[in-house]
Amino acid sequence: VDGTTLVFVMKAGPIPKIPVTLRGVKENESIQYHGAVWGGTMKFDASIEITAVEETSSFVRYTFDMYGALGSLINWYNPAPVT
Repeated sequence: VDGTTLVFVMKAGPIPKIPVTLRGVKENESIQYHGAVWGGTMKFDASIEITAVEETSSFVRYTFDMYGALGSLINWYNPAPVT
C-alpha cells in the first residue's frame, strides 16, 4: 500500500538501518520506494518492475537514483546507474 514504511537493515556499511517509504505499488507488477539518511543529505528513489515473459519466467528491471548533498557527490564519483 502506498505510504507504507519499513526499514532496510544492512549487513555491512556505514548506515546500519535505512528507513524507506513505499509508493506506486501495483501488485505483481511494480513497486517504488524512497528513502533518506543523514538528515536528508543522501536521498534515493528506486523502482522494481516485473514483466512476465512466459508462464514460468519474468523480466525484472531495477533502477536506483541517489541525490541530495551527499548523494549527488556519490553519484558524481560513481556515475554508472544501477539498473
